[in-house]
Amino acid sequence: MDKLTSIRQFTTFQSGLGKRAGILSLEATKMSTRILSVFNLLKRVGFAILFLGGSAIAQEVIWVRNGETANSHFGAAIYPLGDQNEDGCTDWMVWSVGGFFEETDRVEFFRGGETPSQVPYLLFHPRLFPVELYMLNVRTIGDFDGDGFEDWVIGYTSNEFDSVMFELYKGGVESDTIAEASLSVAFDFSTDRVGRIGDHNGDGYADIYFYHGDNSDVTHVYFGNSSWELSEDLTNQGEPIGSGNGNPQPDVFGDFNGDHFDDYVARTGGNTYFYFGSAEPDTIPDLIWEGNFAFPATLSADLNGDGAKDLAVSRDPRTIHVHLGGSEISSVPTFELDYQDCNNTAQSISTSGDYNSDGFEDLVVVNHNCDNGFGRLSLWLGGFWLNPDPVIEITGLSVPPFNDVPIWRAIGLGDVNGDSIDDLAVACEGEILDGRRGRVVILSGDTSLHVDANDGLPLARDFSMTIYPNPANGYVRLEFAGISPHYSSDLNIYNLLGQRVDHLFMPIGTSTLSYNVAGLTSGIYLVQAQNSTMIQTQKLVVLK
Repeated sequence: MDKLTSIRQFTTFQSGLGKRAGILSLEATKMSTRILSVFNLLKRVGFAILFLGGSAIAQEVIWVRNGETANSHFGAAIYPLGDQNEDGCTDWMVWSVGGFFEETDRVEFFRGGETPSQVPYLLFHPRLFPVELYMLNVRTIGDFDGDGFEDWVIGYTSNEFDSVMFELYKGGVESDTIAEASLSVAFDFSTDRVGRIGDHNGDGYADIYFYHGDNSDVTHVYFGNSSWELSEDLTNQGEPIGSGNGNPQPDVFGDFNGDHFDDYVARTGGNTYFYFGSAEPDTIPDLIWEGNFAFPATLSADLNGDGAKDLAVSRDPRTIHVHLGGSEISSVPTFELDYQDCNNTAQSISTSGDYNSDGFEDLVVVNHNCDNGFGRLSLWLGGFWLNPDPVIEITGLSVPPFNDVPIWRAIGLGDVNGDSIDDLAVACEGEILDGRRGRVVILSGDTSLHVDANDGLPLARDFSMTIYPNPANGYVRLEFAGISPHYSSDLNIYNLLGQRVDHLFMPIGTSTLSYNVAGLTSGIYLVQAQNSTMIQTQKLVVLK
């Protein structure tokens, strides 16, 4: 592998892309002329159709922009910036990773507004082309200096690949291209990274980390402060070295346990490690889910509106596990969300903000492997209970403005156009007829979206489950009260590691069920009954 190929792969890895940019699927390039003609015809229609519960609806597109060249990769990463100029509208940044030996690597900043601008108000690019060829590790870092504005980091490396300079920039009305602070480190192909872990110590400043892999496997944590001092506050050494169990998962942080301190997640070796924040945080994991690998994941959405952030994890096959946050955290998912006809886990999972303005944050997922590899976006609405089916699905190469581009990722931006409803950004991998130009589409929030619920259905608090005998070593009888007469249910049995050990289907109207525990070893299990309107979990003790 030559150095140029290495750095391009590294750049896309650090941006969370999950695969090397610049590889266009063979199937797309061999698509027949007839099919391409249909795509071009659809492109002239000029509106986007999304699907809600099987019926087509018109979704307002408030901003569309393509990359400047065929190899721009515009939309490789998108981050919301909050309201940088205090005009009441959210601003955002877009990274174009560029092409080989081309001065197209850049980060552009855009203003929100009733008609969002196509012209960036701030532009970063490699400063000494062709000596400093590449930017990497482009992401927001939260409000590091506590002034109320989102800040960001950009890494730079030269074509010698000997070091990386991470530069931190101050957001706000007078933001510019002059760094406030910097970290210079030796280059490591796969794991050098600066990222955010929220306000981990609860002092009102966003905190960041630098992870250095190679043979070091160490995470350096820097607490935010108004003077932009980068003095190391915590050092988390992987144990054993090389395990990566102190390596924060990029952008997976939030107040998971509801104590008003932001937590972060590390994952390695099939396990997930949780580091809870506090006034005096340490580097000892507070919770370990063994055999439960939380990746890819997000901890940025409060889906049920209880004040704690919820963990959503992409699982194979084709499910999203949602673990509700709060004082009682379980490795057993509270909800399982479905996206069908896709292969493997999703590549992008994020909050979409409160997309329908109902008071609950929502969830958006993109899987590249859906629909012949052209990608599918799925959006679920938050609420006191979560419907397993998405309310919006968009596929790549379908209808304008997605008719000639695969879908790459999506993220909620906040209120871009000033209508008090959160909007959604969709990044498109490239045009099948025009290399890897890239496209970003912003969809306006939609208050008409909702999940239908029939009148008269019993509330979740009226649903109960009784297990007898308990403890047990043979057959147990499960009795259900308040179960919906309108829906079938699923009964899942989990061990304390969060692994599902058995599953039973409960037809509509089931009120009692017999279950033989002979196939279970002695121990404690969680029995969870769930349908589209309610969920109940009880402990089962097996003694043999």
